Amino acid sequence: MDAQKLLNVLIDSTSEINITISLNTHRTSPDNQKDAIKLKNFISEAKKRLLEEFNQKDLEKVLRLLDEIQEEVDVHHNLDALHIFVSKTKKEIFRSGWSTDQEGVHISRYFAVKPLIKEITRLSEYGILLLSAGSAELLIASNDAIVKEVDSDIFPVTDNPFLKSDPNRQSDSKYQDERLAEFFNLLDKAINRIELLNNVKVVVVASEDNYTRLMQVADQPKKYIGHISLDQSSVNKTTIGKSTWDFMKAQHKMQEESYFAELEQAVGSGLILTDLQEIYQACLDGRADLLILEEDFKQSVKLQGEREISLENSTGGVDVIDDLGGFLAWKAFEKNGRFVLVNQIPNPEFRPIVLKVRY
Repeated sequence: MDAQKLLNVLIDSTSEINITISLNTHRTSPDNQKDAIKLKNFISEAKKRLLEEFNQKDLEKVLRLLDEIQEEVDVHHNLDALHIFVSKTKKEIFRSGWSTDQEGVHISRYFAVKPLIKEITRLSEYGILLLSAGSAELLIASNDAIVKEVDSDIFPVTDNPFLKSDPNRQSDSKYQDERLAEFFNLLDKAINRIELLNNVKVVVVASEDNYTRLMQVADQPKKYIGHISLDQSSVNKTTIGKSTWDFMKAQHKMQEESYFAELEQAVGSGLILTDLQEIYQACLDGRADLLILEEDFKQSVKLQGEREISLENSTGGVDVIDDLGGFLAWKAFEKNGRFVLVNQIPNPEFRPIVLKVRY
């Protein structure tokens, strides 16, 4: 399940007890064997805390699901981080291509969903379409690594059949352009059918001319982030992965800068909030337009009635929100607001969390 779908699932949780276990992991052996030990220790810690903090009669199903998780996680499939979400009604495992700064056990009324927000806003998984007039190959990447080559009824294409349909018209440029457009449209429709690419953007490795042609026939042009030009005959999967990831990081940087500029333009309009209490209430009310928080922002709060919060040192308890930043982003997401995790907000007056409201 991708991050956006999982976030939707977790939003629907009605349990009083929600457990999140996060740990940094390893992609290769023998280091990934350490992950199994770390996970076992965190599960033991979670069970111990549950028994100390909650009524035992309410814990039977949750404890059983935690035991099942330990058996179900195959460390040979780990990426850079592993996140476990367990309640009485939910049991979800999520592997991330981003390391986590919230390693440990989190137990409160709400799941600690900041890792999912990070995944959604940073697009660590993406597709790569290697495209030429005569061939096409589709890859799935995570960060700078190619993790899968798509093998379907369409992909890979090693010899474009459209260009061979009528040998007598090989010199007819208009005819060739039309046939090339048909080929690119076929590829675009195939990409939109591939389940692995649901909610995943695609970088196109192609000449500028071929990328322009693809955009002219694409059913969903926004599916494609942009393109880079590489000599496909002289590069391997490693260099393709590095080049496309450099492109992705540049896109992230440009997007962040546009968000920061949007905040600065709203200064003086009364639409900028930095007080936690005000941000909390605005997110509850559906007024959140753009929420930006620094990645290392960590704050627990205790609920004081329906609309008030107080800062809390403890990270557990029924009335405690363990991860306020993740919770606020969650609430913004529920009401169609935008949310972004960044390393640092340039304007010190906005650190470590700032909200632009709609009104």
